[in-house]
Amino acid sequence: MYYALRNPGVLTTVIERFEKQQLPRAFSIKDAVDHGQKLSDLNISFMKEVLRESEQFRHFADDNPEYRELFSRSIHLYSSIIKQALANEHLLPRLN
Repeated sequence: MYYALRNPGVLTTVIERFEKQQLPRAFSIKDAVDHGQKLSDLNISFMKEVLRESEQFRHFADDNPEYRELFSRSIHLYSSIIKQALANEHLLPRLN
């Protein structure tokens, strides 16, 4: 995927998918875990997928500084979801 992101059309599609699909869902999951809910199997699968994609996007962001903040902020969001989800499972101390 990294090399495909060099194609402006592919990059536009990836960013649009992130903004319209992945980001709203991540915020919805964040809200749920912040209210004490546990991650469903479907949400766990989603988180695994976005983290897998993020690893591929990281290489692109490393080479393209204009995308570093977007990458960093998305990783921070995913990290906070995971930490709170672990706390909700009583695998970490409560964060709130």
